[in-house]
Amino acid sequence: MPVSTLQGHLGGSLSSVSRNIDTLLSVPWVKWRVDFAYTYAGWSCTAMLWMSIEQAKINQAASALTGLPQLRWCASTSGESNLVASLRLKELQELDTIEHRLQAAFPGLQVRDRWVVPRTAKTQGHVLDEMGLHRGYVPL
Repeated sequence: MPVSTLQGHLGGSLSSVSRNIDTLLSVPWVKWRVDFAYTYAGWSCTAMLWMSIEQAKINQAASALTGLPQLRWCASTSGESNLVASLRLKELQELDTIEHRLQAAFPGLQVRDRWVVPRTAKTQGHVLDEMGLHRGYVPL
């Protein structure tokens, strides 16, 4: 969205809105998110890993996960599996490599379950077709 369009919605001067955007984007908790048809970039499927690790090492394991280019998101959870990660994969075999690396780095880490998601039907309110292209919109 052009700054001028945003300025029309918010009011204020164009330079003021532009400065406020720059300020917002300079804080560490604001990140850019770009969505595109991942299949066209070679990402063929998504996998979810449900893991358990001792609580004292959960932040360290989550930090290791954030270093993976395949990571979409990770979160700590309650219950037997206290760490979950969503990974976008180019090849399904990558999942084995990722699991082995995590278990080598964190000997107590156990993969309790894994889900393979062959196709994403909806993301961020966008309904997707078989190729991952926008087909419709569902308000969040």
